[in-house]
Amino acid sequence: MYRHSLPIHYGLPHPLVRLVTGTMDDDHVPLFLAFYSVLFIGVLTAAALALEEEEYYSSLEEVSALIAQCLLSGRRKRRSNRDEGGRVVRRRYVHWDRERAYRCILQDYLGPSPSFGVDDFKRIFRVSRSSYEDLKSFLCERLHFFREGLDVTRRVRVGTDAKLLIALKYLAYGCSVNSFRDYFQIGESTAMECVKRFVHAIADSPFQKK
Repeated sequence: MYRHSLPIHYGLPHPLVRLVTGTMDDDHVPLFLAFYSVLFIGVLTAAALALEEEEYYSSLEEVSALIAQCLLSGRRKRRSNRDEGGRVVRRRYVHWDRERAYRCILQDYLGPSPSFGVDDFKRIFRVSRSSYEDLKSFLCERLHFFREGLDVTRRVRVGTDAKLLIALKYLAYGCSVNSFRDYFQIGESTAMECVKRFVHAIADSPFQKK
C-alpha cells in the first residue's frame, strides 16, 4: 500500500512519516529531532520578534499621540492668553513703590529707632546687624547690581537693602520669594536675580566661613 494513503500520514513530510511509523533508523532519530527542534525554536523566535515589533510600533504610536497632545495643550494655553477678539492679553503692569519699601525697611529694621531691635533682626534674617553691614559693604564694592542708582527709565533702582534683605529672608525660610516681594516691592524675576547674585558672590567670599 502506498505509504501516504493513510490518514495519519497525509500531508506529513517523508522523514516525519518514517518516525511516526517506526521505520526510521535509530541512528537518524537524534539528528531528525535536533533538526526539527532548531526549526521549532526558529519559528518561535520569529514570532516573538514579530510580536515585539508590533508592541514597539504600538508604543511608538502612544508616544506620538502623547507628544501631539502636549503640543495641542501648549497651543491651547497660548490661545488662552488672547481675548475674544484674538488679541494678545499682556500681563498687568505693577507699579512697585520702591520709596515706600525703603521707608518700611528703615522704620522696621535699619532706622535710628527701628521697631525690631538687633536681636529681632538676627532672629528674622539669621545674621547679626554688624555682619549685615559688612556684607552690604562687600557686595556693593564687588557687584554693581547691589549699588544704589537709576534704572534705564531714570527711576530710582531697587534699594540695596531691599535686594539683600529679600535674599536673606529667602535663604532663611526657604519659601517662595512671592511671600516677601509685596513688602520689599520687588518683582519675582528681580527677587530671584537678587538671590542668585547674592549666593554666587558669597560662595567664594570670607563670609562663607562665618
